[in-house]
Amino acid sequence: MSKLNRLIFGVTLFIALIGGNYMLYHLILPARVAFHLVATIGLLACLYVVGLPHHPFTLGALAMLAAVVIAIPSAMDPRMALENGWSAFINLLLLLTLVQLCRAGYEQTLYRAHFAAGAIVAIVAIAEFLIRLTRPYGFFFNISLTGAYAAALLIPSIHTARECRNGLRVAYWYLSAILAVTVVISGERGALLSAGVAGLVYLSLTTEWRAWVKTLMAAGAGLLLITVLILMTLQPGHGDGDVERWDLWRASMSLIESRPLGVGPGLFAQAYRQIGTTGQNRYGDAHNQILTIGAELGGPGLAAAAVMLGVFFFCAVNHTLTPSQRAALAALAGIFAHLIGDSFPAGNFALLTSLYVAYVCKDTRLDFPKIVHKGLTWAAVLAVVAWSYTMLQYDRAQYVYERGLFSGRYYDVYEATKLDPQMRLYGLELSRLDGAEVVKGSANDLSLYGLTMYGRVFK
Repeated sequence: MSKLNRLIFGVTLFIALIGGNYMLYHLILPARVAFHLVATIGLLACLYVVGLPHHPFTLGALAMLAAVVIAIPSAMDPRMALENGWSAFINLLLLLTLVQLCRAGYEQTLYRAHFAAGAIVAIVAIAEFLIRLTRPYGFFFNISLTGAYAAALLIPSIHTARECRNGLRVAYWYLSAILAVTVVISGERGALLSAGVAGLVYLSLTTEWRAWVKTLMAAGAGLLLITVLILMTLQPGHGDGDVERWDLWRASMSLIESRPLGVGPGLFAQAYRQIGTTGQNRYGDAHNQILTIGAELGGPGLAAAAVMLGVFFFCAVNHTLTPSQRAALAALAGIFAHLIGDSFPAGNFALLTSLYVAYVCKDTRLDFPKIVHKGLTWAAVLAVVAWSYTMLQYDRAQYVYERGLFSGRYYDVYEATKLDPQMRLYGLELSRLDGAEVVKGSANDLSLYGLTMYGRVFK
């Protein structure tokens, strides 16, 4: 393996397990800072060497970025919207970078990194299940994300096992087995739906059976899948979750109607806390990816999402896909089915999904004039530098703030408010140290910041 292959493998593994890990990113500052640095340096290097790809996704990414930028000034909390918008911006650039890497022949390295991460996630989940005899939170400290990540990897892993003609074949069959076990023990309907839909699409795309045989097989497998999902729904706990999910969808539709430019990227939770009726404050999204985009980014976000979907379908339909690309397409079908009833603001899941999208669509080109391509590339470079510098300033302020929480010193928290004056959480802690009474549950109580993608919560 060349040095560049090892570097790509290492960075992908880091994002999959550490930097893009939802809980580690938001609760452990060093993980957060490391991800900011790795993402910034890596993207700047790629932009400097090859620039943005000559691909329709470049226009789609610009449309989505425009929707994010438009939503920030009018957001419920522009400061948090700016911070959360960085993640959307980086994910868009990572998608475009993955297109370039797949075109250059690094898709096997990228896949192997995710398979290695999947093996670690599955082993940890199975070990936790055997020790605790209950549904595992897994390496990601989140049951839903653990199941979703394993399910998204299952069909590509099975396909790789089928295609291998060397000693790795057994290893990939073992990987497929433990991924399947992880999906089952997670007890997540979404994960099972994702794996089931991906399996059905994979069989439809890769088998040469007659049409009536495929229809019967799909009908039988689909009926079995629906039966299992219904039985899981009848289990204790799932019914209450469905009531909450319906309220999330109702609230998101209300936000789309009342906030045409959205509540701001990553701020669904704050908005839901004001209009939700279930009494639950633990939801960070609408449990539907399209509704989450609509609530947070408004009409421009939905329009940009439609552009991205249109580009994807155009690319997938207008090229003869290889068997490996069909496996990735099947995995994407499962992910899309899952995202109808859930959504994951996690960098690692976004990276895996982006890899599948980039791999399926890598052969499509849209050549830009040289001056346009260079202008877009340098604009992206400047945006990465400016936005990432802002994020590192926020990280510095959070470090000082956390030091103040540990030491109880007034000056540390005061310094945090000077470094990041728009972060109301720091002002609340400063008021508390001044002796002011902050009432829990009040409109100014920002304990929900732990839910809206920001590390420490107000004490």
